[in-house]
Amino acid sequence: MKHTLLFLNRRLLSGLILGVLAVTFSVFFFKTKSAVQKQFPQVTVAAAIKKSVPLEVRVPGLTQSQEAIQIRSRIDGVLKEIHFQEGQIVKENDLLFTFDDEAIQAQLRQAEANLSKNMALFEDAKIEVKRNQPLLKKGFVTNSAFDQLQANMKSLEGTTKADQAAIDLLKVQLGYTKIHSPITGLVGFHKVLLGNYVRTEENTPLVSVVKVDPLEALFNLPERYLPRLLSQDSSKIGVQLLTMNGDLLSQKASLFAFDNEVKSNAGIIPIKVKIENHVVNGKPALLPGQYVISLLQLGMEENALVVPLSAIQNGQNGSYVFVYNAEDHTVHYRSVKLGLTTNTEAIVTDGLRENEKVVASGQIRLSDKIKVSVMP
Repeated sequence: MKHTLLFLNRRLLSGLILGVLAVTFSVFFFKTKSAVQKQFPQVTVAAAIKKSVPLEVRVPGLTQSQEAIQIRSRIDGVLKEIHFQEGQIVKENDLLFTFDDEAIQAQLRQAEANLSKNMALFEDAKIEVKRNQPLLKKGFVTNSAFDQLQANMKSLEGTTKADQAAIDLLKVQLGYTKIHSPITGLVGFHKVLLGNYVRTEENTPLVSVVKVDPLEALFNLPERYLPRLLSQDSSKIGVQLLTMNGDLLSQKASLFAFDNEVKSNAGIIPIKVKIENHVVNGKPALLPGQYVISLLQLGMEENALVVPLSAIQNGQNGSYVFVYNAEDHTVHYRSVKLGLTTNTEAIVTDGLRENEKVVASGQIRLSDKIKVSVMP
């Protein structure tokens, strides 16, 4: 009985030892296998496929007004009335400011009185010359005396012309006491308060008026899109506007113009887009100086070889991709030439074949001929 118990205890002990060894080996094996797997960079891959690609280019830009005018006074005087609300849409020729005109009115009345007086003297001088002309022929008036009469008449004629010019100038200045808007647009904050004395030498703007319909937006288009831009009618290039958050704007836009040279130091060409910015309930939808994104639709690229844009890497020798070999799970460096790109895809014109797989993400730890682990 005693020997039987001892035998059983030994068998139990041996079983326990073998179980512990098995568990330890299994843990070690799987940890080692996991550690080996974790040594391989993890990547995702995508196949190069052929398809038709809409050539849409997103470029950020800035809206600007076609006309922006700083209103300034052309006379010195006291600001008497302001006829608009700040932030209001005003029409062309709407009255904006009125200056005190009492001093100019007084000067005008004085000038008109001087003109009346000198006109009377001028008429009298003409009568005197006319009266003495027959007497000169008869010798009753000397040539010297008659010449003096004529000189007096001409002098008074000049005086009346000077008086009339003074009146015309005062009427012009009187017109400057009322300032009208030269354009239809949006007024900003006025810079001068009622009752302030304005001096022209200070050149202080009273208010600004900007045209808001239509607006322009100025963008910088990458140079690689220039052949597409030049090869087709500008009116056929579709334009959509987006907010900086990517939300679609309802304003209609069209390609307006592009600059006459490429900025070679930056590889861009400035373009302008015209925006229909209708005013609704007295408020425009867009303001000058606002950031927007222009989505240019340059056409379609048929039967293009396309890879995800994230697969394209840039190095000292140009663009390249990592091509994935499914047989040995390695990736290989390969230079490629690119056509046009969209926000998500790149067209490859050379260096890649259809259905070849390229690394789409995880390139940071890659080098040529390295093994990788492909994630779903």
